[in-house]
Amino acid sequence: MLKAIYVYGYLKNKYSSSAIAYDIYGKGIICMSSNVHGKKSLKEVTKELLVANKELAFQNEEKDKRAAELIIANKELVFQNEEKDKRAAELIVANKELAFQNEEKEKRAAELVIADQELTFQSGEKADRAAELILANKELYFQNVEKDKRAAELVIANKELAFQNEEKEKRANELIIERQLFEKTLISIGDGVISIDKDKNVLFMNTIAEELTGWLKNEAFGQPIYKVFNIINELTRSRGEDVIGKVINSKTIRYLENHKILVSKDGSEKIIENSIAPILGKDNSVVGVVIAFRNSTEKWEKLKKIEYLNFHDDLTGLYNRRFFEEELLRLDKSRNLPMSIIMGDINGLKLINDSFGHKTGDELLKVSANSIKNACREDEIVTRIGGDEFAIILPKSSATQVEGVIGRIKSSLLNLKISGIDVSVAFGFGTKNLIEQDILLTVKEAEDYMYRNKLFESSSMHFKTIELISKVLFEKNGRELLHSERVSKLCELLALKLGFDKEHIAFLKTTGLMHDIGKIAIEDNILNKIGKLSVDEYKEIKKHPEIGYRILCSVSEFSELAIHVLQHHEKWDGSGYPKGLKGEEISVDARIITLADTYDAITSYRTYHNILSKDVAIEEIKRCLGTQFDPRLGREFIGLVSENADI
Repeated sequence: MLKAIYVYGYLKNKYSSSAIAYDIYGKGIICMSSNVHGKKSLKEVTKELLVANKELAFQNEEKDKRAAELIIANKELVFQNEEKDKRAAELIVANKELAFQNEEKEKRAAELVIADQELTFQSGEKADRAAELILANKELYFQNVEKDKRAAELVIANKELAFQNEEKEKRANELIIERQLFEKTLISIGDGVISIDKDKNVLFMNTIAEELTGWLKNEAFGQPIYKVFNIINELTRSRGEDVIGKVINSKTIRYLENHKILVSKDGSEKIIENSIAPILGKDNSVVGVVIAFRNSTEKWEKLKKIEYLNFHDDLTGLYNRRFFEEELLRLDKSRNLPMSIIMGDINGLKLINDSFGHKTGDELLKVSANSIKNACREDEIVTRIGGDEFAIILPKSSATQVEGVIGRIKSSLLNLKISGIDVSVAFGFGTKNLIEQDILLTVKEAEDYMYRNKLFESSSMHFKTIELISKVLFEKNGRELLHSERVSKLCELLALKLGFDKEHIAFLKTTGLMHDIGKIAIEDNILNKIGKLSVDEYKEIKKHPEIGYRILCSVSEFSELAIHVLQHHEKWDGSGYPKGLKGEEISVDARIITLADTYDAITSYRTYHNILSKDVAIEEIKRCLGTQFDPRLGREFIGLVSENADI
């Protein structure tokens, strides 16, 4: 690097009056000038020249130095130029970079403008936020206060929660116990119980459900409900609607319709009643279903029987009065004209009941009903409307046709007998030809016609029945025949002694013969019992005067005898039976029969004692005069038997 350059010279004119010296250094230039006015001497010029030479030599040295330095400087300059070129290149790059940076700066400046705008906006927002923050701080303060309150409440709530947890544990334990009790209850309950999930698979079933379905609980678990609980309609034999699905969808309790049958695993069938209820979860969704059911086979059989009995007579199997009345109104239409009604009444049923017992009477009813029904067509409605009465509804039947029906019925009854008794039924009919006619008047017409026929038929039937009663009684107990004949004879003899007329004597004789006819209804084991009768047996034996009375009252020819038969066990002092009559309240004929009956009972063989003598009998009658017997008639009777050795 060039440090200093010294130049000394003279201008072109060596005689110039001025000289300029340049002291050139790296950082400055010194200029000197002198003006020489006038001519100088040589010495002076030589001196000056020496000085100048020295100066020049010095300068040359300096010049050499400067030349060397210049070389170095040139080298340095070359190096610097190279560096300058490098710097120039770098400058170009830097300029480009600067230009890029300027562009970026401009962009940043633009962005800065936007940012300033954004900052301005944000500052506004910040102010708003600050205001909001103030409000928020106030709110926070309020919330902190509330928080403190809530904290205090939370402390209380925690205590409450702790208490509730304790209670919850207690309830949980109780729930476990309740569940166990509930399961035990379900197991021991009288109804079958099955619980299923929402997919209709079996989860639980109790013992009764096992018995009714034929499935064990372990076998049934997880099985589809309709496989285990196999129900069908009794009439259609199909399952029908999915009632369990309806319960799940509706969330309501439902009941099976009537005529539902449960087919058990072994194929046996039972009529059931049941209810199906949904099991709801906390969100009110269906989580399962519980089915409670019971075997109602016996109940439905009873109901069917009740339904049957509502319209049928239990004894004969015919329709009853209720059905008759309803059908009568239902069929009372013009399309069924002419419509006829037949009324029938069994002759002597009451007499047969009283004489031979209700079992024989019931058999008579059943035989009569069966014969009447068999003689009628399918569309002719045969009913039993009373104890001994039948009614037949015949749609589209004229009077002529009805007469033919009655003829067929009578023919079927002609040769029928029950315990030796002829089956006899009185019939009557009425026919409705016009719709304006009252059907009830037609019924009354049939009844009136029937009762007129009954007047003629019943008397003969009753007389035959009483003859049969006497015959049956005497055939099954020969001792009763002999006893009745002896009583009849004693009554006749005492009536003669008392001066009764012939008719009265004959009447009393017959009454004496019939006085024990009521014994036909007494069981043979009581009549023939050896030894003393029990209290109940004696009560039964005491019924025979009333039974005899009812039997004889049923026939007009014997009705006058009936009252004396009824009273023949009454006593003079009122201690007899059945009514406890005393003294003159008892008919004379009954008082006579009592004497004859007692005398023969003492003097003939009885199952409860041996034959006693006439004297014993007389003493017994004497002893009971004024208590059991009429004193006056008693003395007459004692005189009678005392005077006749044959009695």
